[in-house]
Amino acid sequence: MVLYYEWNAQDLAHATTLAEFKDMSDDLTKFLIHRKASWTNERRLNVNSHGHTMLLIADLVDLIGITFGAELIECLSVWNLTVDRRQLQKYVSLLTHLRLIATKPNSSQTYYFSKGRPGRRLVNLTATY
Repeated sequence: MVLYYEWNAQDLAHATTLAEFKDMSDDLTKFLIHRKASWTNERRLNVNSHGHTMLLIADLVDLIGITFGAELIECLSVWNLTVDRRQLQKYVSLLTHLRLIATKPNSSQTYYFSKGRPGRRLVNLTATY
């Protein structure tokens, strides 16, 4: 979309130029409002997205502080996410390599803990189905 406005670059304070600037401002505002209404909010939780599930796991670890696999799987079920241990290990591996969470093996249990991002969530926890 290209809009053309006739304005006087030599006299920016001229009444007709100011009127054109007002028209430009009004049109730009309308365009941005219309465009914003058509945008999807990428930071909302999409339970069908592996990336969002992975970031939700990072946020859960951050919220809980220290946790283990079974607890994470149970928390994910609140969002109707079915994640088995194998899938969880894939997510945790990526999150560990991205340094969003850390792991600590202890006997037969592996603990996951936060790397410290207080107050900074990776996804909006309002689920979209």
